Amino acid sequence: MKKVSVIVPVYNVEKYLERCLDSILAAKDKAKSVEVEIICVNDGSPDNCAEILERYSDRVKVITQENQGLGPARNTGLDAMTGDYVMFVDSDDVIPEDAIAKLTQVAEESSLPLVVSMDFLRSVPEKREARVKWTKRKNAWIVGKKVEYSACNKLYVSSLFKDRRFPATLHEDYPVTTSVFCDVEYFAAVEEPMYVYINNGTETIVRSKFSSKRMKGLFSGIDSILMIDSPYAGDIPVRQVVKGLATLVGKVTKTRDPSLTKVFLLRLMKLLGAHPELARMLPLKAKFRLWKLKRTIADALRS
Repeated sequence: MKKVSVIVPVYNVEKYLERCLDSILAAKDKAKSVEVEIICVNDGSPDNCAEILERYSDRVKVITQENQGLGPARNTGLDAMTGDYVMFVDSDDVIPEDAIAKLTQVAEESSLPLVVSMDFLRSVPEKREARVKWTKRKNAWIVGKKVEYSACNKLYVSSLFKDRRFPATLHEDYPVTTSVFCDVEYFAAVEEPMYVYINNGTETIVRSKFSSKRMKGLFSGIDSILMIDSPYAGDIPVRQVVKGLATLVGKVTKTRDPSLTKVFLLRLMKLLGAHPELARMLPLKAKFRLWKLKRTIADALRS
């Protein structure tokens, strides 16, 4: 019998943790043909998460550590896992009750090292078909799709994380998922969503407002991606970086923060100086926003 390890980083989610764990336990019960271990990593949560986890300790494995951030919390779970497959669930989200069973079924049918659900749900589905549809895809096909940044919504063969770990920065999944796609020539794409992303309107280990720290995390991810050297990488790293830069330009534009914008432009100009092809590949909308940012800073310096 195959085994799936589900890794759940926990920080400041006392309002949502039970909902998350209940959904994973329901999915575990539904996945009768596989063994499931649930590993919860309490990343020094300051609220009542420890007490909640204690109530579930007979059904989940609980690891407690000092606060280190989302990436290190996931790494602690990776160090402790024993499954043939691994998946990640953020502790303020949930998964449908058929998620583990269907993702594992596809992994076994396809014999591929990575199974990707191609979209997120915003609420738990009331009813779904028993049959799961999937297609075999070349790795480069994922670039530009909405799921490429997230470590969640996927089932990985655990050997993909034998020597791979998340960095201790924000947007830690951006370089990791990109490197995974560069290491697998093909993956299985599942047509129906297998993950429920819930916007709870509060800051947690996963979600916080865009800031200088988040910007540095994205740039760190970009630097890591440009260093990827894999036989299946092709132009995936460059295309992923362009996607990330377009996201960054949009986020910085929305902040309307002159000091953050100035730091961003200086860092961006240095990057584009080393990799001029990135500027040529930026989408038109991002180029226009970048032009406006430069003009805003120039006007501020003249005034």
